[in-house]
Amino acid sequence: MAVTPGTDDLADLNSTLAWANGSEANVAVTLPLFEAAIMAWKVASPVIILLGTIGNTLIIVVLYRSKVMSSNMTSYFLTIAVSDLMNLLVSITCMWLKQQFDIQVWTLHEALCKMTTWLNYTSNAMSTWTLVVMVTQRTLSILFPHRSLGNELLETSLISTPALREVGEPASWADL
Repeated sequence: MAVTPGTDDLADLNSTLAWANGSEANVAVTLPLFEAAIMAWKVASPVIILLGTIGNTLIIVVLYRSKVMSSNMTSYFLTIAVSDLMNLLVSITCMWLKQQFDIQVWTLHEALCKMTTWLNYTSNAMSTWTLVVMVTQRTLSILFPHRSLGNELLETSLISTPALREVGEPASWADL
């Protein structure tokens, strides 16, 4: 069964490719490859959304039930699981709805557009900055293994300040 991409899909891809090349010329797209990419997106996205939602939900449940809930690493893993779940449910789901059913969530209402944009930026920034904090804390614990962990909260808060700033004031805040 062949998938015929709509003219909107080809026009969007051609304009994107022309913009990336720095020209306004119409860029020829190989249709079989484009059809395969559209079909893969339509089929793989629901599977990724379903498995990602189940996996992140299980991580949250297991970490909340574990007895090591007071550990900083547990808090970091919970933060990453929640931000990845937000990213799955907002970003990937919206893109899949656009490809599968031609529903552009951000055009339904202005508030929905602003909310999805903010959630997308927030989830991506929090996931990234949480990983930075985790790696920095682990590096410090390896470099200074016999140091007292009393200043761990202060160090973590100093490191995570840029993350809070990024979430509070994303670079594209004016675009919202």
